[in-house]
Amino acid sequence: MTFFDDINRTIELGKLGISAKRSQGADPNQDALKVLIEKMASLRGLPQKIGQILSLNELNSESSHFLKLTEGSAQLSSQEINEIIERELGANWNTYFSEITPDGVSASLGQVHRAKTVNGNDVAIKVQYPKIERALQYDLKALGLLSLPLTGKQRGFHFEEYRKTLSESLFQELDYLQELAALERFQQYHKSEPSLVSPIPFPELSTQKVLTMSWIEGLPIESTRTWDFSERLFIARTLTRFFFKEWLIWREVHADPHSGNYRFERSNDGIKIGLLDFGCTKRLSQDESSALQAFLVWGESPSQNLLELYGRLGFDQALLEPIEKKLPLITEILLEPFLSKRPFLISEWQISKRIDKILGDDRWNFRIAGPASLIFFIRALSGLIQQLQFLSVPVNWNAELQQVCAQAPRKEVLLPSTKNTSCIPQQTTPAANTHSSQASHLKIAVLENDLPKVQLSFKPHLVTQLNLLMDKDLLEKIEARGIKLEELAQSVMKSGYRKQELFSLSEESKNIKVWLE
Repeated sequence: MTFFDDINRTIELGKLGISAKRSQGADPNQDALKVLIEKMASLRGLPQKIGQILSLNELNSESSHFLKLTEGSAQLSSQEINEIIERELGANWNTYFSEITPDGVSASLGQVHRAKTVNGNDVAIKVQYPKIERALQYDLKALGLLSLPLTGKQRGFHFEEYRKTLSESLFQELDYLQELAALERFQQYHKSEPSLVSPIPFPELSTQKVLTMSWIEGLPIESTRTWDFSERLFIARTLTRFFFKEWLIWREVHADPHSGNYRFERSNDGIKIGLLDFGCTKRLSQDESSALQAFLVWGESPSQNLLELYGRLGFDQALLEPIEKKLPLITEILLEPFLSKRPFLISEWQISKRIDKILGDDRWNFRIAGPASLIFFIRALSGLIQQLQFLSVPVNWNAELQQVCAQAPRKEVLLPSTKNTSCIPQQTTPAANTHSSQASHLKIAVLENDLPKVQLSFKPHLVTQLNLLMDKDLLEKIEARGIKLEELAQSVMKSGYRKQELFSLSEESKNIKVWLE
């Protein structure tokens, strides 16, 4: 990549910025958005990688513009591909392969072609784009010049830490020998989940810029839309267990979970789920894994100091201190599917909407307090959430978690256990709640025409923060009825959190009920 290439990329990145500005709020069918997608695809590298991350949000959308960036058409010609293979492997391409399909699939840093080895193995060849390393260096440098859209709240945001983490991850992806090693590790991991399959690497046909691996058959996740409920539930449960095993047992997450990296196939042996592209995996330290586990312990028995727990995970405690009183309620919401003892439909979670409502203008404190090292775990979790939303089946996360814990070596899972087969405490009634009259949950329900519309469940001690759950209009109506939430909370605590109805409101066809059970 020459000086003139740098100038050209500067111009193209500028055009990309203009396209992004024009596409804001655009209808999915408008030309401005289409131009943005085409520009991201043509630039490859970091712009296409960002587009692939954005594609996660389209799994449940009628539009599929960013999804196109996960499996675009080939950028390099067959001749260019053959020349790269010959240069990397040291001999003519047909010394190793009997055929290479001309139609490849484009990705952000390279493209993939189906091929057959001279021994008859059906393989995928991943070839890195020429000059992509220089393009990435330039993109990351340009990224440092961008201003953060935090409306004056960027103080305390460790942008350089995030840029460094992103840079290290992207340049790791450029070393296909590292991806080969990750493939070998995940081959071992998947032995406990026979329905999961990943490519088998061919080290003798791989270099830093060419990776050869077995071909994985299957359809994209969009094809499962018409599959039976039981089949979609099987997929959802398997993906959920995979996510838990990543950070509880293996301590390594697949951090590039866009839809193009999954394949689904019905076979005589049952459903097979293919996992592709192991260029971006993140290995967690024992401290990081145990800090994440500590939140599950808090969820079952909220006695530890939450500010300290977030600090253990790498959050900036100075940014969290102003919202410390809101942390229990936020954490309850974050842990809701993990601790629920019933099948949980992910669309019920509405995590961003609920947390933003609680935090209000303080939401940026929480958003920018997180450490850069956590972004890969969050990407893995976000991928699972989007896949479960698309599959549209309820999954009992807690039951899957307990199953994973039962298989876990004790040295890997550090959480206290009430049983030998559990890595987190089962939700038994604590000593203080041994009486049948004591509540284990605070419940809030909204009914419309006598039919349940929303029902939320929290730990009973969060009765002291009921005001954070109510919008302004509802709080005014509660006060107008003479209900004083502070006095109500004091009364509940004095009663030892006895099961009781706290209050209810009726307005036209709507009823709101709050109680302890």
